[in-house]
Amino acid sequence: MKRLESETIELLGVPTFLLERAVDGRIVVTDINQAWRDTAGLGKDQVIGKTAAEVYPGRHGAQAYQHHLDCFTSAKKMSYDLMLPLGGTVRSARTILMPALDDNGQVAQIVGTSIDMTAQADAAEMLTNVETLTGEIEGFISLAAHDLRTPMRHVAMLTELLREDFVDKGDGKLEIIDALEDVATKAGDLIHDVLSHAQATSSPNPHKKFRLDKLCRDIFVVLDPMQTHEFVAKKISLESDMTALQIVLRNLFDNAFKYSGRDSVTLKIEVTQTHERTLCVTVQDDGNGFKDPAVAFLDGGRLRVDSGFGLLGVRRLVKARGGWISAENLTDTAGSLIRFTLPGRIIQDVPTNVTAIYDSVRSV
Repeated sequence: MKRLESETIELLGVPTFLLERAVDGRIVVTDINQAWRDTAGLGKDQVIGKTAAEVYPGRHGAQAYQHHLDCFTSAKKMSYDLMLPLGGTVRSARTILMPALDDNGQVAQIVGTSIDMTAQADAAEMLTNVETLTGEIEGFISLAAHDLRTPMRHVAMLTELLREDFVDKGDGKLEIIDALEDVATKAGDLIHDVLSHAQATSSPNPHKKFRLDKLCRDIFVVLDPMQTHEFVAKKISLESDMTALQIVLRNLFDNAFKYSGRDSVTLKIEVTQTHERTLCVTVQDDGNGFKDPAVAFLDGGRLRVDSGFGLLGVRRLVKARGGWISAENLTDTAGSLIRFTLPGRIIQDVPTNVTAIYDSVRSV
């Protein structure tokens, strides 16, 4: 097998890196091309001979290095999406690992290419928000149509009552009654058409399979780059609207970080199966708890300025998917507890022998 050299990968227009197993067994970077250096903002002297965990200390590098180990072990092509600090900002990158085998069928080198997927990730979240808003509008239209259809029927019935025993004196009042009945009938037809349209255009969001702990870890990587906070989440696989759950958790995590009143917060995330197709998610923190307006709002009250506008989007998104959400301040221990439901199901618990290296995040 012929290994790729610097001259070859420099011809590639996408960020490319090479990995090999060092004498001590570590998977280290042996080369990077100019496109990779421009994207990451790092030079060869900062990367060559180091593992991904050493290049990107903390969760970013730990996750990337675990994928590198998996590729060397499986000897199969693989891809993964990961949030990485590139060029001074945290961006979404999709990396493809292609193993090159020697004559004995062992991995001698891995060729990795990375593509910046931040724009696509932002577009996906925007689409989800648009779908949520669209669903809310359709729900409002449906509710309004139901509410208006009955009064229009009553107006039509009242015109019939007015017409009974009515003596036409030729002063145009009968024409007014006829016009009123015509308006009520046409308004009812329009309301029926609007209701039919709202019902026809509403559709459920697609579900995906994913790991709860990995989803939480990805959110922490973005919100807590300095690794001052921790989370506890079971290694379970779910099938649900992953993007919706990600948006809800991200807002709740961010809210806990901002208003906990502590330098370091530990969040505990649990998921239980309440019905065959319904998940109940709880998020508990050990901070100072919610302000009373926020608790009241999440429990169905009206929004106030001090409720927290991020919670408005959370409640909207959950309710648009047929779920409910509530919050409470804990009395026995410090902190608060939020519960909400979303459509979905628990697929399985991940075996305990599945391991990875994450320094500052605990998962059980």
